[in-house]
Amino acid sequence: MFQKKHQTPIQTAYPIPQISTGVSAQTDSPLFSTIPGEIRQRIYTFTLRAFDDPSKPFNLQHHHYRPGHEYGPKYDLRLLQTCKRIYHEARLLPVSLNEVTIYLYRGPLSNLPAYSQYDWRARYRILNEDQRDAVHTVQIFARQCYLEGTTDLLVPGSTQPEYMRLCQLGLVTPNSMTTKRVILTFRRSDWWSWESPPMSNDQLGICPWRRGRTDWKQMEAEPLAGPPQDDWEGWGGQFRYVRGLEALEIEFETVATKKKQLQRVIRRAKYWRFPLSGDRVLAWTGDVKESTWVGAVTLKEDNGDRAIRLKSVQVDGADIKPLMCAYVVMAMKWRVTEQKQAD
Repeated sequence: MFQKKHQTPIQTAYPIPQISTGVSAQTDSPLFSTIPGEIRQRIYTFTLRAFDDPSKPFNLQHHHYRPGHEYGPKYDLRLLQTCKRIYHEARLLPVSLNEVTIYLYRGPLSNLPAYSQYDWRARYRILNEDQRDAVHTVQIFARQCYLEGTTDLLVPGSTQPEYMRLCQLGLVTPNSMTTKRVILTFRRSDWWSWESPPMSNDQLGICPWRRGRTDWKQMEAEPLAGPPQDDWEGWGGQFRYVRGLEALEIEFETVATKKKQLQRVIRRAKYWRFPLSGDRVLAWTGDVKESTWVGAVTLKEDNGDRAIRLKSVQVDGADIKPLMCAYVVMAMKWRVTEQKQAD
């Protein structure tokens, strides 16, 4: 459920709580009597961060394989079993330090609910209420076709108008997503037109306030900043239901031969102002971070062979390398601000 690509900085990790009733102060131990809490937190952090599990490599031809997601994550939580005080001080760090990764389709087989690949709630309910409140980063991998067709992406339960109104007022249930930071990633195969030739008329296009499929011409026809906050009917209006949200990051990825198409999307995205409750919005910070990587041309679903990383295939004793191509990623950030300051 967790990953380690976008880790929380030590200084923003969950603070060490005060000693509670029933937990010994253990003043005879130098760990607690001599070492300051800030140093203990660093020790806990180095121990409880997730790391790559070499025994669980991802197949480079699977849709979920990309930089930072080449292996399944591994956690060593034995530190929490040493004594009650360490457990009391560090029990929430595995959640606050490591991102919660949600694959809405095309993820590792072990990360997808058996009954519905589009349901993040079953994965999120694994956390208890204290753990949910400690979550710092949630990364969501979602296909464009799903985002544009759902009205309850980030709503934990009913989508009835009264429930939606309560969500807008901040009176949300404990099952609501709680996090300071959301990372939404559009992988190369998440776009409607991901298999279309670069020179075809079926090109990349997306709009956060529209319902239904958006092609590039419809995107270009929309107003730059979008409609009033209350009129956002698409996926971009649902971030208002995330409790405690401070920042949104979107990663746009595609093949390098479609870079110009992606740049057109980025030009539009610079004007997006995602509505939140009250007069607050998520406004673009002004930076676009571009990166490239080389991956497989032909992709396939994870059918259980994720432990086989296809570097080459033996055919008549010769190594046949999978066809590779360059991918480009453009990442943007939005932060919470007052509407009048964003204008």
